[in-house]
Amino acid sequence: MAGKLTEVVFETTSGNIVIEVVEDWSPLGTEHFLGLVKSGFYDGAPWFRVIDNFVAQCGISANPEHNEGIGSQTVKDEPIVEGNSRGNISFGRTGAPNSRSSHIFVNFKDNHFLDGQGFPAFARVKEGMEVADSLHRCEFDDQFGLQQPGGIQVFKDMFPEADFITRAYIRE
Repeated sequence: MAGKLTEVVFETTSGNIVIEVVEDWSPLGTEHFLGLVKSGFYDGAPWFRVIDNFVAQCGISANPEHNEGIGSQTVKDEPIVEGNSRGNISFGRTGAPNSRSSHIFVNFKDNHFLDGQGFPAFARVKEGMEVADSLHRCEFDDQFGLQQPGGIQVFKDMFPEADFITRAYIRE
């Protein structure tokens, strides 16, 4: 039985993705993600890494001040309760301990090799997996540059058909 469930809606340029956040899977990740959503962090965020048969990743705010503020806060590591199955959502992280911050990804397929690398899922796509599947394929490697003033425009110039989260909110 799952504990507290919270629905988050990502309105994207390709349609809505409804996310069911499952607190029992990753309590610290859940709290951090919901704080990011409430702050408006994901509003205008690009899907900057969308790789066939792997993941769709976002997590760089259109607002550079958010990237330096709440987006730079990290979350302590947690055990894997639920792994990286198709449609599950996890935080990205570096190889360093306690490095989950604002980057999240939707798994396009079962990516259970990520479970052993410390990527616990905190949510799943409840509605709109077809929208996630249709996101424009791209891979923007300069993530530091993307979060700087003008970085989003550079991304748009390189990938004019790329998708964005226009608005993210908690469904009441």
